[in-house]
Amino acid sequence: MTDEWRNLRNQSYLSHIAVPDLFSAMESARVISLCSQHPPEPGRTWNGTEYVVNSAGRSVETAYIARSAETAWIYDRMDEAFLRLAKVWGFDVRCTLEDLKYVRYREGAHFMHWHMDTGPDYSNLRKLSMSVELNDSSEYEGGELQIFPIGGAHIAGPHRAAGTAVVFPSHSYHRVTPVTRGVRHVLVNWISGPPLR
Repeated sequence: MTDEWRNLRNQSYLSHIAVPDLFSAMESARVISLCSQHPPEPGRTWNGTEYVVNSAGRSVETAYIARSAETAWIYDRMDEAFLRLAKVWGFDVRCTLEDLKYVRYREGAHFMHWHMDTGPDYSNLRKLSMSVELNDSSEYEGGELQIFPIGGAHIAGPHRAAGTAVVFPSHSYHRVTPVTRGVRHVLVNWISGPPLR
């Protein structure tokens, strides 16, 4: 066994990376229109045994968007960013295994429970998480995506254009504060790979 790994350098200390223009404003509006055609359901959280609705910890509307001829370009754009940014952290990633998740935060909606995107089920293969702002941050108040131990403000800054993506390790604790005005539209997905070793 060689010790070549000792010479490898990555930026695994980074809490997140913001990509300001993953989608244009026009593309973001197109994504909202497409995703809004899918019936929403209440967001669920893992309680240690199963996924349940718990509005005290998470109160959002979600819809799952499968890969299709109509949505392939969205997956492709997110996958390209995932594969490029995985190299920054030195993660071994292979593909996105899950459907896109469209999340709508109306006034009062939140995900205040500090949580990770990994768990004991299929989610234990997630390496990186991506959250894409589909509308400009001026259209709502609150809805701050925070990654522990950063608190008090959105990790990508106070002014975020539609199409801004935030990518972070899926094992990082994070939350979203309540929306106090307007509606926040977000697209979420994860890229997976072999278990960490």
